[in-house]
Amino acid sequence: MAKDIKFNIRLNIDGKQVVVDCKKNVQALGEALTGVKAKARAVDSALSRLTSVSTLMRNGMDGIRQLGAAMQPFIDKANAATAAQTKLTTIMRQRMGATEADISAINDAVAAQTRLGVVGGTVQKSGLQQLATFASQRQTLETLLPAMNNLLVQQRGLNATSEDAVGVANLMGKALMGNVGALTRVGITLTDHQKELIKTGDEYTKAKTLAEAITDNVGNMNAELAKTDAGQVKKMANSFGSLQVTVGKFFSEYQGVIAGFGQIGM
Repeated sequence: MAKDIKFNIRLNIDGKQVVVDCKKNVQALGEALTGVKAKARAVDSALSRLTSVSTLMRNGMDGIRQLGAAMQPFIDKANAATAAQTKLTTIMRQRMGATEADISAINDAVAAQTRLGVVGGTVQKSGLQQLATFASQRQTLETLLPAMNNLLVQQRGLNATSEDAVGVANLMGKALMGNVGALTRVGITLTDHQKELIKTGDEYTKAKTLAEAITDNVGNMNAELAKTDAGQVKKMANSFGSLQVTVGKFFSEYQGVIAGFGQIGM
């Protein structure tokens, strides 16, 4: 309902008093003020929505960056496993003209040793790729793999690394080439007959004799240590490591995307 407000303005013009009546429609004034308030509320609502969207985006980007950080150890394991496999495959093809069947057979042998003992697959493949630089036959690697793991565990225990495996494989490779003194320096003794076979035999004979000599000295250390409580824990850790590699390989495919989203968030 419209309401009017009336007020008088008294003016003095040429010495005469003049009264002027003024009216103002209060409703019109109220509607104008109401319009201003409505626009203010609309602006405030828009700013609130913008703030909410900004907060949501910031939280989402933070989550993506945190996911990337959490997955990095898994990705690192996957990268290490891929590198070890790539080196082994490349050297086998280069040195012995290995086929896919040869590579698959070696991978199966590594898997069997992983189930048997405490040496992880990536560590074994790191050693094998070094040992392959001294060999020309797949059979040589299959023959020496258990002995390499036994010597590795005897030398380094449960915490053998890929670098340790490379070192042990290098000693075995030198012995395969006739330098048996490399093994005697780490406590592996050979009979005169064994030394002669390693110096004069063909590659398979050398590998077989070398594996027997190492087993004569350290036994089936890999399998025996796996029977202990600490060994069982290590086997569980290796199994979890295999899972980490699988997860890491999955996330490594999206690592660039995750990093890209992080940059967008910044």
